Amino acid sequence: MLKSLYIKNIALIDEANIEFSNGLNILSGETGAGKSIVIDSLIFVLGSRADKTLIKSGETSAFAEAVFQCEENNVFQQNGYESEDDLFTVSRIMSVGGKNEIRINGRIASQSVLKQISASLVDVFGQNEQTYLLRQENHLGILDGFGDNAKLKNIVSDLSVQLDDINKQLDKFGGDDSERERLADMLSFQINEIESAELFDGEDEDLSAQRQKAKSMEKITYACSSALSLLSGENSSLDKISSALNYLVQIDNIDKKYETASQRLSSVKYELQDICETVENFLSELKFDQYEMDMIENRLDKIKLLKKKYGGSIAAVLDFCKNAKQKLDELTHSDEIISQLKEKKENILLQLYAAAKNLSLFRRETATKFENKIMTELQDLGMKNTTFAVVFSDMPQQSAFCGCGKNGFDKIEFYFSANKGEPIKPLAKIISGGEMSRFMLALKNITATIEKIPTMVFDEIDSGISGKIAEVVGCKLAKISKHYQCLVITHLPQIASMSDAHLLIEKSVTENKTKTTVTPLNFDGKLKEIGRLVGGDIGEYGQLHAKDLIQWADNYKKSL
Repeated sequence: MLKSLYIKNIALIDEANIEFSNGLNILSGETGAGKSIVIDSLIFVLGSRADKTLIKSGETSAFAEAVFQCEENNVFQQNGYESEDDLFTVSRIMSVGGKNEIRINGRIASQSVLKQISASLVDVFGQNEQTYLLRQENHLGILDGFGDNAKLKNIVSDLSVQLDDINKQLDKFGGDDSERERLADMLSFQINEIESAELFDGEDEDLSAQRQKAKSMEKITYACSSALSLLSGENSSLDKISSALNYLVQIDNIDKKYETASQRLSSVKYELQDICETVENFLSELKFDQYEMDMIENRLDKIKLLKKKYGGSIAAVLDFCKNAKQKLDELTHSDEIISQLKEKKENILLQLYAAAKNLSLFRRETATKFENKIMTELQDLGMKNTTFAVVFSDMPQQSAFCGCGKNGFDKIEFYFSANKGEPIKPLAKIISGGEMSRFMLALKNITATIEKIPTMVFDEIDSGISGKIAEVVGCKLAKISKHYQCLVITHLPQIASMSDAHLLIEKSVTENKTKTTVTPLNFDGKLKEIGRLVGGDIGEYGQLHAKDLIQWADNYKKSL
């Protein structure tokens, strides 16, 4: 259960630390006081998407922290979080600069992990959930959530995946015979175009280097000729070194150091002569062949075209050719392969139809139980003449069956009639706001026992109801709260009187600033607030009515 919720700098709330109890927690206050801010803060800390408008005006960040008390082997422990006192803390901060940090028991956690955990902790019902319930495409999921058909759905899903795989393999063969022939011709052309080019990996890099060298021929010739002119020939470096060596040789027998210097200079002379020969060889090798240059350019253009058509590199072009050969080989032997695939497809279709039919039959049995439970709950909620039905689409004939998705071939829609003798019509087209509130409450009362989510939040579940029906809804909420913790925003005194804990949400203006506060009420505070809900400031008669309501609620809760 949710033990507490700490809120800081969210919307109109500066700071609030709210304690919740077991059973039915009522949140009430004037319209616009900020009751939904508490629920929005809870939804925020549980990992829902939120934008910066949630941050209180003038502040740099919004912060919320929820503390949960859980039994052994809970969803936190299943995700690797431990606690010695069975308390688990979830916190979240969002800043105007974009920082969004989530922590579970002090450890940083991702939003996806938090949402996975929170889905097993709190169920929130408000206008969004009513909209979800009215959409036909969601009805099948609701029915499946009521019935335990996971095993049957898995069989259908696995077979559907197998069928999709076979259809993809058949699509690779290009459909009919004429289309496969066109595909084979195209592949043959592509293979021939690539193979006739006789490419090898890295060829384009070698050719580019040759082209660059050819384009630099004049520069290389000038550089080598100039260097050779300075190194050899008349009055060159080599000439001067030779003359210097002749002088040193004349004195190398006088002292060892002269001989050493002479030998070193002799080595320089030989090295310089070798360099001269090397540069001469460079010059002798240099020749510009326009025909060869044209050949290089043409070859590079051809390679460029092939890379543009079949891949960004020669390696990719060669891989394309390899794959094309494999596809062509498959097409060449396609008749045999297609025959095998079609036979396999027929077999899968038989199995898939049987599995989807079993799933559909199970759903239809489940739907009957679901209809009865919904109508029982609605009768408890004062809708005595209600008719509710799950309407299925026609089951396809096996001869016309060509496959289905992972959910089978069923399409369903909830149909509804609130009045005896009136035909049932699609739920979304006929149900009123008050009826919708009770329908959602009935549905939640049924699914709660299946989902076993410990905390349920109802945001203005009393929309569109009043009088006797409000009493009935209050009794139903009290009944649910015997087994689950409930947080309920309400404007109705009949519902508020059933509270096990009552929180008053108030808005005030201080120093030209609007803020919202949350105050837990004692008996006198509860009495005063229910009196306000009864009829505003009407003196002692409102208080007497409030006392009667609280006494009625207490007597009902004792009878449970």
